[in-house]
Amino acid sequence: MNDYIHLGSTKKEVTILLGEPSKINNNLWTYGSSHIKFNSNGEVIAWKNMFDDLSKAMKPFLSSDYTFFLGSTTDEVLQALGSPTAVIEGFESVWRYEASHVKFDGKGCVIEWKSVYRQLEHGLKKRIEGSDFIRIGSTSEEVLQALGSPDTVLALDQDVWHYKASHIKFRNNKVVEWRNQYRQLNEGMKSPEESHYFLNIGSTEEEVLTTLGSPTEILVINPHIWKYGASHVIFENGRVIAWKSVYHQLDEGLKAPNYNDYIRIGMSKEEILDIYGSPSSILKLDPDIWHYDTSHIKFNDNKVCEWRNMFRDLEKGFKKGDPSAEDVKIGVSGEVVLNRLGSPTCILEKEPFVWHYGNASVYFSSDMIVTSWLNIDDIKKHVDSY
Repeated sequence: MNDYIHLGSTKKEVTILLGEPSKINNNLWTYGSSHIKFNSNGEVIAWKNMFDDLSKAMKPFLSSDYTFFLGSTTDEVLQALGSPTAVIEGFESVWRYEASHVKFDGKGCVIEWKSVYRQLEHGLKKRIEGSDFIRIGSTSEEVLQALGSPDTVLALDQDVWHYKASHIKFRNNKVVEWRNQYRQLNEGMKSPEESHYFLNIGSTEEEVLTTLGSPTEILVINPHIWKYGASHVIFENGRVIAWKSVYHQLDEGLKAPNYNDYIRIGMSKEEILDIYGSPSSILKLDPDIWHYDTSHIKFNDNKVCEWRNMFRDLEKGFKKGDPSAEDVKIGVSGEVVLNRLGSPTCILEKEPFVWHYGNASVYFSSDMIVTSWLNIDDIKKHVDSY
């Protein structure tokens, strides 16, 4: 005879362990707020242990190194967790531990569990300190070492391991996807490192991992898109082709601005990087347009051919106008305009001889000689107020 109640225990065994019930209603024996149910042969088929009424006849959880996993037997689960608090009639394959449960197949092997409020935590495998970080292609064993057992594995899809609101997905025992919500997978993720790398077109996956750390999300439907919160980096053949940084989420991997010069038509991408640092976004459809928040700089043959400054995003890289400089007149050069009015807020590739300053404009000939202007006094008043 076992020294605890289990499925199949007889009425005699239950009586020896718990004594006479406080109430009997056919095959339902009540002990306080709890009950045990028997089949027509007098064998236990269900129970519910409320307020520890049945606990002295339950196998206790004893702190140990026992753990369970997919394929574990009922005996191994008992060693790891102790007796369940409830087994419901008709659902004998589901052992309930308060709000949590463990489910078995017809052979008595674990096929599912769900740990709520950490109620199964003492029976789950623990992470191994110093384990390598998770990446696409990591094995399930490597994930176990890095994160320990998941909180939930469902029988309908055992290839998805749930860690609270986050998950890792496998295919053929290899990681193909993850979603890290609320930093719940961070113990198995790579942290950013200080390095001389910064995010650039052509950067490798390893360089991105070094500068930004592991992405918060990689989905199997788009494995070439690494998401960092609301931001993302796009790869093609293992090389960066685009990115978008929202709320400065990619800043750790972006080159910082110096603002040690001012922007001019004809500047190279390298010169713009020195002034403004890395753009917040480069889109796959047009990698020659660098976006800085709501503003942009456009290149043609690696040379600046256009910019538009919205909401002053580019202003720190602009030349300031000088009220004491030579005034703008018909026939003066673009250099005179630049000195007096400062950098224009907008120059468009299709209108290279028009400098826009908000609602004002200055018009040039093909050899950059002023031919006319519009609302220029508005700009002068602004410059004169510096």
